[in-house]
Amino acid sequence: MGIKSSRQKWGYIFTLPGIVWYGLFMAYPMYYAIVLSLHRWMGAQTVPVFVKLENFRAIFTDPLFGKSFVNTFYFTFMSVCLTTFPALFIAILLTMITRLRGIYRTLYFLPSVCGVVAVGIIWTWLYQPTFGLFNHILGFLHLPPSRWINDSRIALFCVALTQAWMRLGFSIVIFLAGLLSIPKQFYDAAEVDGAGKFRQIIHITLPLAMPIITFLLIYNTIYGLTVFGEIYMMTEGGPGNATYSVAYLMYETAFRYSEMGKGSAMALILFVVILAITVIQMKFFEKGTKVEY
Repeated sequence: MGIKSSRQKWGYIFTLPGIVWYGLFMAYPMYYAIVLSLHRWMGAQTVPVFVKLENFRAIFTDPLFGKSFVNTFYFTFMSVCLTTFPALFIAILLTMITRLRGIYRTLYFLPSVCGVVAVGIIWTWLYQPTFGLFNHILGFLHLPPSRWINDSRIALFCVALTQAWMRLGFSIVIFLAGLLSIPKQFYDAAEVDGAGKFRQIIHITLPLAMPIITFLLIYNTIYGLTVFGEIYMMTEGGPGNATYSVAYLMYETAFRYSEMGKGSAMALILFVVILAITVIQMKFFEKGTKVEY
């Protein structure tokens, strides 16, 4: 009993820093955001005024929030499609080669370690209508130039493409690690039965990779729903309101217009939406992971 009690004591001691960190930087800010969302507070020089659900009513009747909400979902859909599925395809191709696989994996992963500020500056220059690289390529191909992020019709897609470029390498590495862990005897047995590469991918690779696909779909969805840095660096919500996201509107509301209570309410709404979508995705893909062989 003495040894068991001693182990439990040291277990509590070693977990205490993590519990304190979680309480200070996760639990308390979340609790304070809930409290603040029920108040009107314009910053440190004012006194918070309890307004019940007035902040939420103002948010749901704000046309800009509706526009930002739609933009966020559209952006997330594009970002997930441009990241997850190409990453799976590239990872499958990389499993078929052995030479230089490590070099390819490193090259694909490099954009993921770049800061969003640097990436935003670089891609803003690439999209520049007059001197940007993309319009020079279009000119070389004798195609008309584009305004890119200055065109409200395609600006959100351009930002989504930038985020996808950043996140693609991370998804490839995760997919590749999972695919390489699939036992080779499954493929050997399939070859004996006469199954080609395509049938092996459909009936072996994809079913066994479903947990990884689920994880990356959820991860990339959350990353898309919380997009802020790319928009802040590249478009600042423009042109017009074409690239406003909920996270960017939340930042502007709280820190540019000093409506801390309203900004906190937006954060809670976004949190609930992300939580709901995550639960739905997990429930939906849970059935797909139950595969019999």
